[in-house]
Amino acid sequence: MHRKAIKLDDKFRESFANVGQAFKELGDLEHAVEYFQRAVALDPQYAQAYHMMAMTKFGGGRHK
Repeated sequence: MHRKAIKLDDKFRESFANVGQAFKELGDLEHAVEYFQRAVALDPQYAQAYHMMAMTKFGGGRHK
């Protein structure tokens, strides 16, 4: 559903964050971080996406 939203409007930050969250829940942390980064690229003030990305990187055992 969220990927369809991205196809309809690739400037909708929430869709990217939601896809990132879905990847996180599936255990695919690489793709999750990628989508969170795309969300913050669209809106650098999008604090929730930064939070979700940090929780994925540091809370999910992926330290870089």
